Amino acid sequence: MKNIKADYFDGITSNSSLSKLSYNKSSNEFFIKNQEGKSFSWKLEDLQFNRFENLIEIRNEKYSNALLKINNASFADDFYNLMKKNNRVDLHSLLFNLSFIKILGIAIFLFSLLGLSYFYIIPPLAEKSIDFLPESFDNQIGNTLINPIVKHLDINKEKTKYINQFVSKLDLGNSKPLNFKVINSNHVNAFAVPNGEIFIFTAILEKMKDYDELSALIGHEVSHINFRHSTKMLSSNIAGYMLISLMFSDINGIMSVMLDNAHQLNSLSFSRKHEKQADEEGLNILIKNNIDPNGMVNLFELLKNEEKEKFTIKGYELIGPEITSSHPLTQERINNIKDIISKSEYKIEKNKKLKEIFKKLKK
Repeated sequence: MKNIKADYFDGITSNSSLSKLSYNKSSNEFFIKNQEGKSFSWKLEDLQFNRFENLIEIRNEKYSNALLKINNASFADDFYNLMKKNNRVDLHSLLFNLSFIKILGIAIFLFSLLGLSYFYIIPPLAEKSIDFLPESFDNQIGNTLINPIVKHLDINKEKTKYINQFVSKLDLGNSKPLNFKVINSNHVNAFAVPNGEIFIFTAILEKMKDYDELSALIGHEVSHINFRHSTKMLSSNIAGYMLISLMFSDINGIMSVMLDNAHQLNSLSFSRKHEKQADEEGLNILIKNNIDPNGMVNLFELLKNEEKEKFTIKGYELIGPEITSSHPLTQERINNIKDIISKSEYKIEKNKKLKEIFKKLKK
């Protein structure tokens, strides 16, 4: 391979330089001499290439912007055999020489890998990316969700005052301020918004028998907020964009697309993992506050047979996920709580203040 004509692109200008290429077998180097008479060498071990029939494109790993193009059938064969001998076969040629069955197999494998990544790898990464966003972002999500609706809610001011008194007596482990509101409604429900607002319907209060059930409900909903489940759920559903934005450190882009898609929370459900985590943390809150942990079991039994109904306000479907529709209150969840209680050490202390406030809420 001596004095082969080549087009050399230096990667700085768009013009090519007509050059001559030769190969030194003893040193495994290619020598390039351009039309200005300047010479330089490329070592074979640094070369990458693509072959398109008689056309060879050569790049140097150390000078990735530079490129050599040689359109010569004889050189193409000799160069390809040389590179193959040195275990440096280009991907294009490798695929070009594969059978249709092998190419189809590779394509199926890659599509399967992509599908598995989308469903099982990207969503967890997207959820993890929420750790890089400030909690103030959850407030933006929550405000976007609730502001158009809250003015239409029939808020019971007296019971709202009592519920906040009730909550003030509990250690909930919250990292942000919480604001509870009681809504006059015959729907047995409650829901939490990422900005720290929690709405409890009067119908669910009426069905409760003691303050331990209310404490369990509060602990469960607060746990969703503490673990940022709504924001993680939303990020998981727009996982592809989240991952790309995170790779390019586009935090503003992440926040923008999540705000634009915040309405998706109306129709999404917490995952089994999120519900299990909120169940168990809610139970820990009961134990930490010396409240009977069986209040969680009693709450779930109360809610288990409640029929899921859509609740709309002025054309808006109720913010989700709600306690009765975010994920079915299966016997499996109830058994899990019973099992944890049976293995836990706890102390129950009757709380007269909580009992007194609960009675006011029941009136």
